[in-house]
Formats: sequence, C-alpha cells, structure tokens
Amino acid sequence: MLPSLERMLRDLDTVLTDTKDFAAERRGVVRIAALPSFAASVLPDAIKTFRASHPGVSFELKDVIASRVIAAVRAEDVDLGFTGGETSFPDIETIFTARDEMMVVYPNGHPIGPVAKVTAQVMAAYPLILMDQGTSVRAVTDAAFNKAGLLVTPASEATYMMTAVGMVKADIGIAILPASAREVRAEPALRSRRIDDKNFSRPVALIKKSGRTLPPLSQSFAKFLMARQLRKP
Repeated sequence: MLPSLERMLRDLDTVLTDTKDFAAERRGVVRIAALPSFAASVLPDAIKTFRASHPGVSFELKDVIASRVIAAVRAEDVDLGFTGGETSFPDIETIFTARDEMMVVYPNGHPIGPVAKVTAQVMAAYPLILMDQGTSVRAVTDAAFNKAGLLVTPASEATYMMTAVGMVKADIGIAILPASAREVRAEPALRSRRIDDKNFSRPVALIKKSGRTLPPLSQSFAKFLMARQLRKP
C-alpha cells in the first residue's frame, strides 16, 4: 500500500500548492472579452506590464463585437468585459468608464485634409465607409449624424477595421474609426484626424456581471486597468 499512499500524498501536496498559489495570485487565468480595437491596442501592453509582477498568470482574451462582449459576461464565459456603447443593464456592473474619440481616416492628398474643422456636414459630402451595424462604432456614428440632422448612406460597410482601412486605401471613400484602433495608423499612405464634434466619441467601459465575485486575479487585473486609466493625462 505504501506506493499508493505516497502517490496520494504527492497529489494532495500538489493540490495544496496550487491552491496557495491561486490565493496568493501567483498562478491562474484571467478571462476577458474585449472589442477588437482594445484587444489589439490597449490590452497587449497592459497584459505585458501586469505579467511582469504576476509571471504565473495567463490570459484568455476573446476579441468580439460589443453585443458579444455583453453576452460573454452575462454567461460567465469571461470574468471581465471591455466594451463600448450602452452598458446600462441591470445584470451588468460597470467598473470604470472612459471615452474613445472617433477619427476620420482618408488618403493622403484628400480634400478633407486642409479643411479647418471636420464636422458631420463636411464628412457627409464624401463617400463614407462605415462599420457594420452590429458594432458600437456604427451606433455612435449613426447617432452623431442624426444629431447633426443628417441621414447618411454608406458607400460601403465593413465588419473589421482593417477592411475599412483597405477600402480607404483603394479610394472607395473615407472611414470613421475609433482613435484606439491601431488600424488607423497601419497604412503610411493614409492620414487621420480628429472629428470636431463631441458626439463622435463613444463611452468605453470595463464591466463584470452584477452580483458576481470575481476571481482574485481578475479582480487585481481590473484594479490595475483602472489605475492605469486614471494615470493617463
């Protein structure tokens, strides 16, 4: 019986060690769903910095559109969600919020470049490449044009921001994309500038399911993201 007892003791010791590491936040998995723009821009640097002090931590990152971020948080498929647009739901708790400005992206030499102020009226005069209607960027864009008294019909729509950038490069039209998106700066032949209208910005939020106690590591990462956001000028 001795070999069996020794094996059981080793297994028990491993379980106890893993439990202690988890409680001490030395090991574990942080599960997070985020908009593709944040998954490719804000989060990689944040994860790298967080892992410097938590080297045993791994991340499960799902890059999905806003509605799927909410759905993943509700279903507890992830611990945290990084999303844009409306988050006022009774079963969703907002940990912190910020703003993400929209930018107009256009080819170098486009007539919109020298314009003193880029407004909804100025952009509506050109063919527009807008994001898919299921995205938070499109919801913000449509609402901003409506507030300016304009109903625009896009020349083309794209689900992925890199596709929109490719369309701009092909001179199909100008695109409206969030400043957080790295795709805005992906092509040297393209230019981008801020839109002079406060309505062209979206609220962004770090969220969790209401009433749910987060795992210790996910809670620590949420606090880390909040502190990182507050340190920004």
